[in-house]
Amino acid sequence: MRKSSYRTGLLAEALAKWFLRAKGYRILAQRYKVRGGEIDIIASRGKVLAFVEVKARASKELAAYAITEKGKKRMTTAVKTWLMKHPEEARKVIRYDAMLIKLPFFVKHLDNAWMD
Repeated sequence: MRKSSYRTGLLAEALAKWFLRAKGYRILAQRYKVRGGEIDIIASRGKVLAFVEVKARASKELAAYAITEKGKKRMTTAVKTWLMKHPEEARKVIRYDAMLIKLPFFVKHLDNAWMD
């Protein structure tokens, strides 16, 4: 990955966290990685536990297309591991969300972007 892509990803994740906090979410973890998977942001609000994939592209449409089946499977792998390590959170409503970002400031939060 190019350094500029990495920096763009970090900026997009920071913007996504700010947006989620503004909506009342508490950030539980970020950039959670396990063998075979990763989660950009894990956030909680009330009885909802959201596993969030962040995608930044030149347009929100390109960001949406960047969410692939392979990426979803990798995220599901990481979610299962995270829930095993945090069983107290497993009782919440589990959601797979997406944050589509067009820098500098466009953010679209998709609740239940896909089902496991």
